Amino acid sequence: MKQLRRKQAPLIILMGMWLCISCSSVDSVFENTQEQNTVEAYDRFLSEYQNSRYTTEANQNREKLYYEKVIRDIKSQNSRDVHFRASLYDAYLHSYPSGVFVSKIETNREKDWYDTIILINTPKGYQSYLTEYPNGQFKEVVEKKNEQISFETAKTENSIQAFDRYLSSYPKGEYTDEAKRIKEKLWFEISNKITGVSGLDLYLREYPNGTFVDAAREEREKRLFRAALNVYTLNDTDRYLVEYQSGDFANKAQLSLEALYFQYASDKKTPAALDLYLTHYPDGKFKAIVEKLKDDLSVSSSFLTESQFLNDELNAWLQIREVDNVFLYNWFIDQFPKSVFAEEAKVILQGRIQDHHLLKQ
Repeated sequence: MKQLRRKQAPLIILMGMWLCISCSSVDSVFENTQEQNTVEAYDRFLSEYQNSRYTTEANQNREKLYYEKVIRDIKSQNSRDVHFRASLYDAYLHSYPSGVFVSKIETNREKDWYDTIILINTPKGYQSYLTEYPNGQFKEVVEKKNEQISFETAKTENSIQAFDRYLSSYPKGEYTDEAKRIKEKLWFEISNKITGVSGLDLYLREYPNGTFVDAAREEREKRLFRAALNVYTLNDTDRYLVEYQSGDFANKAQLSLEALYFQYASDKKTPAALDLYLTHYPDGKFKAIVEKLKDDLSVSSSFLTESQFLNDELNAWLQIREVDNVFLYNWFIDQFPKSVFAEEAKVILQGRIQDHHLLKQ
């Protein structure tokens, strides 16, 4: 037994010496690592001495250095890419999900995101914060700024679509009432620029009780009446009178309509056309002229049926001058266009038209 112990003694001594040397080596390497004091130095140490008595301290020191490095890297960045900046914080959180500085990193990450979007000052930036931090500490401020810039953007664009986007996002927002007022004004201005009344009709349908309803209705009536005067047809004048029986221009429109019926009768010069005027206006302004035209038409029909001189230019002219009938003057011009009497017939007709107010309105 004593001999066995004597044989093992050198081995024990050698192991002890190796341990002392080893401990001395770890101490020296760790001391050197501390002097270097970099993340890379601690990475090398931890890779070589995974279970040394300095492992915990080395990990702690590395984490602190890594945290400080992350903060330095972020401060040195001029990028306004919030996702890139956040990725620098995330690198620490990925390495140390339960680390000592997790709370500070998460706080700084959110504050950095907020500070960056304030500098960017765009709806997209503000929305990125609200998406990332739906219950963040700066939520209320960001929502207000997001609404404000959305409203300012709508005002700059100054279109119905832009204000629709704002109102869709903020139906009860701080600027909702003002946005609605501006949008209605745009509706009216755009509608008012459209030729005719179709644009105004769109506005009146969209805003039946709107601010500009009276102005729109007044302008609409004026345009319908102007159309009746300019186009000067029975349909346009009838449309005005149907829609504005007691309108501001109703009396003028009625006079215009009677003149149109009279013009139609005098242009057509048929019993049906003349009777149409007398049916609508039995006591009308042009009653006497129309009745005279009816009599002339009857006389001319009889003359053309009974006359024996219709192919004799001179005798026909003498008889027509004796009858003095506008229809017969017209017939003579058509029948003998090259006759010397045709020019005289035209002069007589022109004077007759002026006398009877048959000029087109």
